[in-house]
Formats: sequence, structure tokens, C-alpha cells
Amino acid sequence: MKPWRTVLRLLAYRPWLVAACFLSWVLISLTPTGLGLVARSFFNALSGSAPALDSLWLLAVLPVAVQSGRLLVTWLSVPVSVLQRFTVSALLTTNMLEQILRRPGARALPGSTGDAISRFRDDADAVALFASMITVISAVAEALSAGVTLGLMLHINAFVTVAAVLPLVGVMIVAKAAGQRIGRYRDRSRTAAARVTGMLGEIFTMVPALKLAGAEANVAGHLRRLGDQRRAHAVQDSLFTELLRSVYLNTANLGTGLVLLLAAGSMRSGTFTVGDFALFAAYVGRLAGFTGVVGDLLASYKQMGVSLRRMQALLEDAPAVALAAHSPLYLDTPLPERHRRSLQPEERLNRLEVEDLTYEYPDSGRGVRGATFTLTRGTLTVITGRVGSGKSTLLRALLGLLPAQGGAVHWNGRVVDHPGSFFQPPISSYTPQVPVLFSATLKENILLGLPEAEADLAGAVHAAVLEQDVAGLEKRLETEVGARGVKLSGGQVQRTAAARMFVREPELLVFDDLSSALDEETEEKLWERLRARKETTCLAVSHRPAVLEAADQILLMSQGRVEMIGTAPQLLAASDEFRAILEGDRTH
Repeated sequence: MKPWRTVLRLLAYRPWLVAACFLSWVLISLTPTGLGLVARSFFNALSGSAPALDSLWLLAVLPVAVQSGRLLVTWLSVPVSVLQRFTVSALLTTNMLEQILRRPGARALPGSTGDAISRFRDDADAVALFASMITVISAVAEALSAGVTLGLMLHINAFVTVAAVLPLVGVMIVAKAAGQRIGRYRDRSRTAAARVTGMLGEIFTMVPALKLAGAEANVAGHLRRLGDQRRAHAVQDSLFTELLRSVYLNTANLGTGLVLLLAAGSMRSGTFTVGDFALFAAYVGRLAGFTGVVGDLLASYKQMGVSLRRMQALLEDAPAVALAAHSPLYLDTPLPERHRRSLQPEERLNRLEVEDLTYEYPDSGRGVRGATFTLTRGTLTVITGRVGSGKSTLLRALLGLLPAQGGAVHWNGRVVDHPGSFFQPPISSYTPQVPVLFSATLKENILLGLPEAEADLAGAVHAAVLEQDVAGLEKRLETEVGARGVKLSGGQVQRTAAARMFVREPELLVFDDLSSALDEETEEKLWERLRARKETTCLAVSHRPAVLEAADQILLMSQGRVEMIGTAPQLLAASDEFRAILEGDRTH
């Protein structure tokens, strides 16, 4: 999708904002044209080239009034243009986040987290700036003003007008030729900034490892080098942009000089008055300003195109039109209230069938192939196997966190076409091997936006064997857990994630090695309380003997395939692999 098409779609989102910006800039841009006419009449009257005016004092006062009106319009236009810029930026970031959330959850972003933040912040703001009054709208308004200005100048003296405009045409050619270099410099600057942001993000998450390895000095040196590269590219980008801008704006001096040279003879013959010269001197500056705006527009267009490509690359397979889709923004209205969705009787889980489910990682070829099994309501199914046998991959492919390359999933006999959007609460809830907590309170991490009035928070805390931990915290559920739950132990993080699942009361609970960080007593309580929920269907990855022995069925995986299905006694009698797992040997 061409950048200009994207900009048009963005401008069409709030047309009344664009109209207000455009009107204000037309008034602002036309003011100097009116002032030029006033100056012409004033100087002609003073020099005797026109009849003396009784209202000469009015011509002296009129510019002050016009300029005051212009300042008032400019002051009123500022909040409108800021709102337009913020609206476009919010629309872009909302659409990007929506498309990212639609991606298979286990697929990594194409770059680092810091790079993604740079695209959300810097690139979205660059596009929003272009789509605000400062660039597109002001250029259109300046074009209208320039058209009126040129018409008046041509009416007075066509020859002097053409000569005064020639330098401006040359500037347009220079701006066009410099377009590719502008884009290249902006791309380098954005990429270098993203490297610094990404490195900072990695440093903050690796502080303990860096200190243990004694690598602080090396990492600081690398960050310093990245910062130097970023500074160099940013200076290069800014310097080239400002150099072009100075060329655009200084053409007024060339135009004024040509007007002086060419108008001298006409002024001696009386065909070109002092007032005409005053008007031309003022208008050449206006035309140079228009050229500067157009030059800025061309440069900003190239830079904006770089930002659009970077944002589109972050979305990968999403259609190009999705970036400028007209999504609802709640900038001045309350967010819609969220309510728990009630399931229809036919949506409740009776039987889940998985047939020939396949996903292989493109780089290694490893994954899961031809997985086939069935879950029934109220049962506990455990997936086990050695390290690298495909247990986690099977869960992710089933839930749509990885895009399945083959096979089918049936929920109560109906094909699940889009697992990623289907397997969400209240259909199912999932806890990965390493749960993610946010820098918020314990309650907020459990509810995650679910209205507290509609949730059995106490029941979820009890089911997750978290009640004693909560009682030991100074602020109970209102305790801040820190970034990634740093203030909690590994077991507390896992049980908080489990409580997050339980509070949503899903039909299917999916755990990936939930109890790996729990002691035996806590683990026993957790599974005991889980099994007490007779209607709860559970699919879990585990190697713990207590969980395996409690399972209604076990899927034994080996090299990406479901090798055997049965209960613990059945597999114990039939499989050396399973016996090795029970004995604690899962590495070979």
C-alpha cells in the first residue's frame, strides 16, 4: 500500500479535525497575502504613485489588526492540530497492537522488544506528525495562498514574476533529487535508535547474570558504542534535513535580488511603483516559504515512508490496510465495561478431539507430528516425555499459539477453524512454563481487567493454594509484585498464574509444567483441590509421579510424536521410556 494512500485513510478517520486544521491554516497562510496588498497601497500613497488616501492612518493600523487576528487563529489551531496528531498516533499504535495480538502467541516478534517499542513510539509519531497540520494540511493551505499570490504578481508584472519564481523551481528539483538520501539517512537513524533501546531492555532483564559473569564493563562499552553510532546517524539525518531546509528558505533572498535588478528599469519608467516593489518583496518571501513547506513535505514524506515500512514489517503477514484501519478510540469517552461472557450449553466442553496435529519449526524441523488424542469432560490428561520430545509445542499448536501446519481440532464435534481466537476464556485458560506477571498488584495480576464483582477471587486464591502467601503479605492482595513478579518466589508466581486461570472458570485448563517450582506439600494440595472440581477438564504437561498417577490418561511423547496413550499402570507395564521418566531420567 502506497504511503499516500495510508495517509489519506488516516486523514479520513476524523474529517472534522482535518477540516478545522485546514481552515485555520488557510486563514493563517492568506494573512500575508492581504498584508502585501495593504503594504502596496500604503507605499504607493506615500510615494505619490496613487492618490493620497484620507484613510492613510487606517492602512497603518490595519496590519496590526490582521496580525492580531492571525495570532488568535494560530492560538486556536494549536489544540486542534495537537489533537489530530495524537489521534493519528493513537490509531496507529492501536492497530499495531491489535494485529500483534492476533499473531500466534508463541511466535516471536521480528525484532527485539526495544525495537518494537521504538516503532510504536518514534515511527508512529513520525507518521502522525506528517498527517497533522504541520505538513500535509499546511502544504495544501500554503499552495492555495501561493496560487493567489502568484495571480496577483502576474497581474502586476508577469516578467518580474517569472524571474522571481525561477530559483524556487530549482529548489523543487533539488528536493526531488535528495529524496532517496533523506530516506536512507532516516532509516539508519531509526535502526540505530532501535538497537540502543533493545540493548537497554536486555540489560535490565539480565542484571543478575551480568553481575555474576563480571561483564558490566564489557556491556557498558558495547552500549556506549551503540550510543555513538546512534548519535552519528541522528546527527547525519538532522544535518542533511536542516541543510535542505536552509536551501529552501534562503531562496527568498535570491528572489528579492532578482526583483531589485529587474524592477529598477520599470520603476524609472513609472510602470513598476514602490508599492509594487513592496508587494513583490513580501510575496517572494511567501513563495519561498511555500517552497520551504513543500521541501519539508517531500522530506517528511520520505521519512514517513521509512516509518510506515518499519511498522508494517513489525506486523509481518497482516494486510497493509490494517495499519490505517478505522478502529474505535476512547480518547474522550470512558472505556466500554468488560463483562464475563456466558457460555451457551453447546459451547461447554463434552469432548475435545485432536487429529494428526502437526507443527514443525522452520529452522530446526523439530516440533510435533501427527498428534492424535481425545479429552472428555472432567478428566485429567497429562503429557509427559523426555526433554525436547515436543510437549510444550503440542500444547501451543493445539491452542493456536503456533500456526498448525496440519491436522484438525474438534470441540464437541465441530471443527475449530481459528484456535488462537477460540481457545480463550471462558473456553480455556493457559499457563506456560514461565508465567508472566505485570508490575501491578497481586489482585490486578489475577483479575487482568475482569470485574471483581463478577469473579470469585477468594475461590481462585484458595484453589491455587495461595491463601497463606497472601495472608503473609503486608497489603494482602493489594501488594505490588514488581516487574515480572520479582517480589514473589517462583512458586508464588506459578500459583498466581494458576489463580488467574481459575478465576475465569474456563471449560479447559491447560498447564505447562505448573508445579515445577512447588514443594511436594504445596503441589499435593494444588492437585487435590484441582481434582475436587469434578466438572473441570485439565490438560497438563508434567513429569511429577503424583500427577502422573492421578491422571485419567497419559500421552507419552517421543521425538515429536505421541508414542503411547494410557494410564500410569498401563504405561509402566508397557514402556521402558515411561519407567525411566518415573525414575527421574528425562534427559536422554
